[in-house]
Amino acid sequence: MYNALIWSFDEEYIYPAIRKLHEEIIDIKYWAGFKIECPYCTHEINHIWNERFESSYFQGYDSGVYDYVYNCLPQFISQCSRKYMPNRKSFHEYLNKFNIYFEYYYNLIIQNDINLFIFIDLPHDGVDLIIYNIARFLKRKIIIVSQSIFANKFFCISDMDDFGTFATSPIQTEPNWIQIENQFKKDLFYMKERKERYDFKLEKRLWEINKIINTNIFEWMIYELQKFDYKRRYKACIKKHAVKQVDLNRPFVYFPLHLQPEMTTASIGHRYVDQVMALEHLRKKIPPAWYIYVKENPKQTYFMRDTDFFKRMERIPQVVFIDKTYDTYSLLERCKLVSTITGTVGWEAITGGKSVLIFGDAWYKNFPGVFSYQDNIDIDHIAEHKPDFQEVQNALNMLMSKMGQGIVEASSAVAVSDYSHEKNCEMIYNYFKQILAERK
Repeated sequence: MYNALIWSFDEEYIYPAIRKLHEEIIDIKYWAGFKIECPYCTHEINHIWNERFESSYFQGYDSGVYDYVYNCLPQFISQCSRKYMPNRKSFHEYLNKFNIYFEYYYNLIIQNDINLFIFIDLPHDGVDLIIYNIARFLKRKIIIVSQSIFANKFFCISDMDDFGTFATSPIQTEPNWIQIENQFKKDLFYMKERKERYDFKLEKRLWEINKIINTNIFEWMIYELQKFDYKRRYKACIKKHAVKQVDLNRPFVYFPLHLQPEMTTASIGHRYVDQVMALEHLRKKIPPAWYIYVKENPKQTYFMRDTDFFKRMERIPQVVFIDKTYDTYSLLERCKLVSTITGTVGWEAITGGKSVLIFGDAWYKNFPGVFSYQDNIDIDHIAEHKPDFQEVQNALNMLMSKMGQGIVEASSAVAVSDYSHEKNCEMIYNYFKQILAERK
């Protein structure tokens, strides 16, 4: 039997499946989540952020493991900053947190002989990144599930570096050859304004209340004041820099910004979590006469959009920052090529017959018409290349055969017309039961 560490899986739509696994297949030694939502969690996740740890797990550590995990320190700081924003912390404060988390989880894993790690989504909160890297160094079994943009379908990998390649994904079915449309425009449910299911909305409110309860009132007041100031500055930058009209007859690369913070840049964007760096590198590779049209994400707020972000972008020649209200498909139609870190715009591009240059590990990175950034890229070749639509469709269907069926991200339930918690839990349980049997 596996001794398991579970990260999240703490909402009603999925935790009964994990509980059933515990009763029949695995022995859960550690389950991090919100107890207000899942009574079976062994450790309250807010206590983790507040470092309420058992002293018995602070007994030193192996320097070889530490040296390996230390390599993720920059990514850890980047991911952790979302938890403490807008209250800024110094480098050394983050370094101390890194060392506390590392020593605690290293000893917890060793003392409990944990040999199975199950994560909901790619690690992107900082602490889960440390746990993942310890498990990887120790060569323990890892399962990571992440929702796809397709209804009732999710990815499953055992190595974060495999996202986009999916060599470690178990084959579930024969390709069922679904038909996709040969056009840019997609009906993306997560970009719509939508009414949340009552139960998901309630869970969100309970989480917010729980967060307030576990925060010092004075810290909370400072947080709200700082947040107000960041919002004010962001609105001023948008007003100053964003244009509402652009010349579509110019040669340009279309680069829509990601919503941040999100896993799509925090985990699989790697160093290009810094989106301005991607723009800086792109500028060096395209012809001098070309522009870069940068469109703000429709759902973006002040986070990761400080005044220096705009100062850096302003200094890049021929970059035009476009208001979030501008029609994305007009830009897709008229651009020379599309560029993104890992965004869905790349998928829209190749299904509409246009190539995309990516800077991270997009789920479609091995599809026809997708080019990963490197120093020797040939921009003219990328711009002239037209992906074959049938090859794109074939690639999708092959990938579909490796996807699990079900909802592992609450907000994606709206895309399933006959969704029910009970049915979803049954699918998730059967999926894990199958792959755990296969990977023994």
